[in-house]
Amino acid sequence: MGRDGLFGGLSANQLLVRKRNRRIQTTNSFHWLIKYPNLIRGLVPTAINQLWVSDISYWKLKNNHVYINFVTDTYSHKIVGYHLAYTLEASASIRASCDGSLSPKQRAITHQSDRKIQYCSAACLKLLQDNKIKISLAESVDPMENAMAEMEIGIIKDEYLDGYDIETIKDAKELLKVYWT
Repeated sequence: MGRDGLFGGLSANQLLVRKRNRRIQTTNSFHWLIKYPNLIRGLVPTAINQLWVSDISYWKLKNNHVYINFVTDTYSHKIVGYHLAYTLEASASIRASCDGSLSPKQRAITHQSDRKIQYCSAACLKLLQDNKIKISLAESVDPMENAMAEMEIGIIKDEYLDGYDIETIKDAKELLKVYWT
């Protein structure tokens, strides 16, 4: 039985713990910055490094929270970059993309994200353009336009990170190194 089948069975028998509503908002899609079109509608990747998706979420630590930014390869489902920060500044999005080890062999990449202000910032767009990466943004606030990134970050937060009692961002970074190095 796979993960989805297990959760389906648990749900059908009311055995799942209900999730609390999120209180921290990470998306500001209504800004004046340039918004690129969604280039991935109907795209099915056939190899690694064709389509990377990115999203930002928060991670509740013991006495604080941090923002976590992941970049995921849609073909391999591998996390190719991530970054933790106390703020939602665009620099975290840039560092997560840089962690993806951008190199000349990866020039056919399309980078998809939602329309968060961080992904539309001049610095983030410059990084992608300098590395000849095609920029694709969700055209609406519908999470389905960035479904792969939303799913990945949900699984990571709910199934990997939720059980840890982390106090500092340093401890959080050490834990993530175990998973993604």
